[in-house]
Amino acid sequence: MVWSTVTEVTIGSRSIDTVRSVALTEKASETIVEHESSGRSPTFVDVVAVRAEFAIEREVSDATSAAIRVGERGTLRFVARRERADGRRAVVSAEVVVIGVRYRIDGSGFIETITALAYTASSSSPVVLVTREGGTP
Repeated sequence: MVWSTVTEVTIGSRSIDTVRSVALTEKASETIVEHESSGRSPTFVDVVAVRAEFAIEREVSDATSAAIRVGERGTLRFVARRERADGRRAVVSAEVVVIGVRYRIDGSGFIETITALAYTASSSSPVVLVTREGGTP
């Protein structure tokens, strides 16, 4: 999932300015794969655990707030506006720990990509919470 129109991006009490986009990637972190003895291809595959990672891409310059560091943790929260005609807003939040910070240069300047791994204290709770404008999930 990608949100290209985001505002009010924070991790914990730290505000993150000039955000271009936020992307959420979910992938299997643990799988069960079984093969029959006579074949090379799997005959059964199951996903036991899922990993949810956010990539926050923002423009940076000398005037940008202090750098986020690997290991920082807190609630990632941002407001996303749908690109559709209704233009409804949603608040996206998740408990995260920053696992990577990468920089690159593009035609308009320097780009910082913050990678954060989402987690939850209880496996029965959702890792990422999206609440629509008006308070409904």
